[in-house]
Amino acid sequence: MKASCGHWLSALPSPKGVLIDAQKSGRDSLMKAGIPTKNLESWRLTNLERLEKLLNIPLAKYGEAKSTVNSQSWASTPKNGLRIVLEPNKNPLESVTLPPGIRPLTSEE
Repeated sequence: MKASCGHWLSALPSPKGVLIDAQKSGRDSLMKAGIPTKNLESWRLTNLERLEKLLNIPLAKYGEAKSTVNSQSWASTPKNGLRIVLEPNKNPLESVTLPPGIRPLTSEE
């Protein structure tokens, strides 16, 4: 996993801002230690596959075209930040099971 960690770290933008020292220190520590393993007692019950999948998500580069997908149900985009939308075409409520006697509202309601 150290290899995927290094690849992921190299794809990050250069450290900057008021947390530049913390960013550099965190990256150095992660590069030296690598991703945790089940052999470490404090990580033995953690699903490390999810962490590995996170490290395989491609990072967007600053200035790349942004998605035009938008939804009225999303919170407004922060002024000094970014919003990450995973699976923008998937309805987040489709996996919700309503209790008996409750139904989704219609467009007229």
